[in-house]
Amino acid sequence: MQNKITVFDIDSYNRINEARGKWLNKALDDIPICDSLKTALDVACGAGYFSKVLARRGLETTGIDLRSNNIETCKERYPELHFYQMNLDEEFDEPGSFDLVLMFGVLYHLQSPLKSILRLAASIGRVGIVETRVAPGNSMAYYLFEELLGDCHNTAPVTEVPTLAAIVGIFRHAGFEYIYRPTYQPEHEEWEQLKNGQRHCFIVSREAINVPLWQRMTIPKFNKKWEPVLVPKYI
Repeated sequence: MQNKITVFDIDSYNRINEARGKWLNKALDDIPICDSLKTALDVACGAGYFSKVLARRGLETTGIDLRSNNIETCKERYPELHFYQMNLDEEFDEPGSFDLVLMFGVLYHLQSPLKSILRLAASIGRVGIVETRVAPGNSMAYYLFEELLGDCHNTAPVTEVPTLAAIVGIFRHAGFEYIYRPTYQPEHEEWEQLKNGQRHCFIVSREAINVPLWQRMTIPKFNKKWEPVLVPKYI
């Protein structure tokens, strides 16, 4: 039976997924501990594109997504993998512990990235790989945006989009001391634009990872309440 066409199959999505997929495979090749990673969780798996990428690398892969129709699509396309529905903006049970957790294109669609990341942190057994758009600016700040409609977006009408400094601060607060941004990023224009919604890919880890082209990110200090706001240099 032919797969039904979804929003994730249009040309613009194919372009960005191909760029992200190429980057992801290179990043995995560079991780010295990659061969010891056995299980993976694909957060906000959409139509399962990256679940497939992870599974092809030999990882026992589970995918979660907000929308039931996306989960149905994943099960139809990849019946050998595991998929179930989860809303990261609500209270949820811990999905379990996974050696690798992939968070591609999800953090800027959440109502509360801080709460969601703190809940997901326990599932990241060793390494988390993150791709996200960030709000402009160097302050640790959130911006409220009207959410777009469709299967690749949240069902909430308004979401919080953090700056890069805020995202790094959240992961450090969640217990990750080692946060790296590879100097190579996906070859796509959304990783180059500076004004609105620039994308970044980075790795969070529970152990040091020494890779020549990976730059360890500076962890910003949290602002003391009611004192002047610090503007950190986070890369």
